[in-house]
Amino acid sequence: MAYSKSKSNNKIISLNQNLKSEIFGQDLIIDALTNALSIHYAGLGDETKPIGSFLFTGPTGVGKTELAKSLAKHLEMNFVRFDMSEYMSERSADTLFGGAAGLVGYENGGLLTNAIMDEPYSVLLLDEIEKADPKVLNIFLQVLDYGILTSTKGDKVSFHNCIIICTSNLGAVATTKRTMGFNSTIYEEKQSSVEGFLAPELRARINMQLEFNSLTDEMMQMIANKYLSKIALKMKKSQISLQWDDAVLEYIASLSKEGLGSRGIQNIINAKITQVAAQMILSANVSKIILKIEESAIVIEKFENKQEYKNQDLCHNNDYFPTAEEAYAYARAHIGTTIIRANDGVGFTIKK
Repeated sequence: MAYSKSKSNNKIISLNQNLKSEIFGQDLIIDALTNALSIHYAGLGDETKPIGSFLFTGPTGVGKTELAKSLAKHLEMNFVRFDMSEYMSERSADTLFGGAAGLVGYENGGLLTNAIMDEPYSVLLLDEIEKADPKVLNIFLQVLDYGILTSTKGDKVSFHNCIIICTSNLGAVATTKRTMGFNSTIYEEKQSSVEGFLAPELRARINMQLEFNSLTDEMMQMIANKYLSKIALKMKKSQISLQWDDAVLEYIASLSKEGLGSRGIQNIINAKITQVAAQMILSANVSKIILKIEESAIVIEKFENKQEYKNQDLCHNNDYFPTAEEAYAYARAHIGTTIIRANDGVGFTIKK
């Protein structure tokens, strides 16, 4: 991936707002993350170490992996993810850095070292770090200290241009943290879980540990709206309108199973909406699909005649922005402009 540091410096300025438009309910996490990264992009960081190293903790489905992906997207960096549940033994851990000389596959090098050599400017995600073999953690001490890792083939791989993020569900069994105070018993329980697994020398080398909030009903409704908006944008390309109201979002949030977070919401939408809508689109000349809640169930109504839909003022025009990011960029460039939700319930438009 082509990468320009000066271009990335410009993007760090709008990074905070861009991340908050995609990751809901984690504003304090995003503030801390972007503030820490600003040190590097302002030229005040330690150039002998990676750009930044972070430990994301919290329950599953609250946005840890999604935030790492969004970070890479908005900084225009490569995204590399390794699921640590696949590297629970020393033998499997060796595949990350390259096996010993003489072993099958030795000449191919390691999966991780090869990935960073190919794409030096990367957001590197080590998912569920607590499941990794201790060898992985020990080797990363060198990476966090010096930004260099020597593969078993003798290649010196630089991590100086990487953002390293580890995620962990350690402490997630504790009751949801209800306060931001560090004197809370719940916080102490979660900290104890992390400290009991990760060695002090590793925790000391990680720039920052960020504890994600559990999802509230309001957050889950915002996530449901995000997923439905993505589906609506896909339908719009085929000139099909998808519409819903707050009652639909509230219902989806109420069905989400505790502990599954955004993944549970996505599963519900796929099962109860996307699959049904797909059958409607394939079996009829659909122009509009409306989601409603009737008798505690999602009702999906379809309307035919695409020509009628084409004549409605719902198509792309100079005042229409399909994503919040585009609308924000326009408003920032045109001070005094008011942006509102478009008639289709999906994109945004200029208030007349």
